[in-house]
Amino acid sequence: EWQRVRLAGVCLQVWRTINPYSQLLILDEPAAPLDIAQEGLLYQLINAIAAQGISVLVANHDLNRTLKHADKVLLLSNGVLHSSGRADDVLSEAGLAEVFKTQVRKVMIDERPYLIFD
Repeated sequence: EWQRVRLAGVCLQVWRTINPYSQLLILDEPAAPLDIAQEGLLYQLINAIAAQGISVLVANHDLNRTLKHADKVLLLSNGVLHSSGRADDVLSEAGLAEVFKTQVRKVMIDERPYLIFD
């Protein structure tokens, strides 16, 4: 509960009606302490912040969420930039397999891509 309150406070600090000079929100694994329902609400809030013209940088290990929500992605391998660009391009089967040393398949369900890892 405390983490949700802190996250709400962080989001309010960059909300345009409260702080018209906000330009960037940085979040490190913001959904980690949340259940599935709260995670969905979090990403709605992040989308609302981005819709105000505020850049949002999220460190995230949930690559399916990243694929769904991110416009641009930086993919790191051992702390070094492996690739960057559009989420669908960067989160490719080949690139992810190379970085994570595992087989990756990208499948379409209801016209939306999902990543499956072996």
